[in-house]
Order: sequence, then C-alpha cells, then structure tokens
Amino acid sequence: MPLKPVLGPIQLIFYSVGVIVGAGVYSVIGSAAGLAQQSLWLSFVVGAGVAMLTAFSYAEMATSFPVAGAEYVYVRKAWPRADWLAFGVGGIILLGGAATATTVALAFGGYIRVFVDISTIAAALALLAFCTALNIWGMRESN
Repeated sequence: MPLKPVLGPIQLIFYSVGVIVGAGVYSVIGSAAGLAQQSLWLSFVVGAGVAMLTAFSYAEMATSFPVAGAEYVYVRKAWPRADWLAFGVGGIILLGGAATATTVALAFGGYIRVFVDISTIAAALALLAFCTALNIWGMRESN
C-alpha cells in the first residue's frame, strides 16, 4: 500500500521554518548572543529573511517534485547526463540532515544536563538512537 502525499505548501513552509528555528535559534542562541551582543536583533532579522526564502524555495521544490529528495530529482531531470551533479546534491542533502540532527541533539544533550547527570555526548547519542529507531519503525509500518 503506497503512502499518499499529504503535505501541501503551507505544511512544508512550516516544516522548513521549524527545522531552521529548531536547529538554529534554540540550539545556538547563547553563542550567537555572545558574538552579536547589541546587534543580536539584526542577526534575527537577517536569519528570519533567509529562513523565509529557504522555506518558500523548499515548498516550491517539494510541491513541484512531491517525492523524497526533491532536490536530487530536480537536478537529475534538469541535467540527465550529469550523474555526478545529482550525486553531489544527494550528498549535500545527507550532510545537511546530519548537521541539523547533530546540532539539535547536542543542544538537547546540553539542556538535559540540567535535569539528569549525564554527559552531553551521551544524551545526544541517546536522542539520535531513539529517533533512528522511531524512523525505522515508521518505515516498517509503511510497507
């Protein structure tokens, strides 16, 4: 039984902004405030503009090619003879997802130390293991 695509442009915009906000604002706010100091508001305005453009372009791409890895599919269709380019885009998607997950997991590890005496790395690895198990379970359920 194939899964039906149920995310439209509005949901994808919220998803994109959520990933950016979750990985950026909540994870590195203290470091950003230390660097930007009095100009912190300006960095938020610039970041919001970039996040908005990213969200809109992601929503456009994902609705034009409603499959997983829409960026890869776009490059593959735009340059069918340049396999290396599509492979590079796939690698960038993979690295971007890994960087986002790592940033959020490390931030979680730092926050959880307030409640539990555990190292940041151990908490981050536990979160990543839990999310990986949840994704594997979801993929098995979709078949």
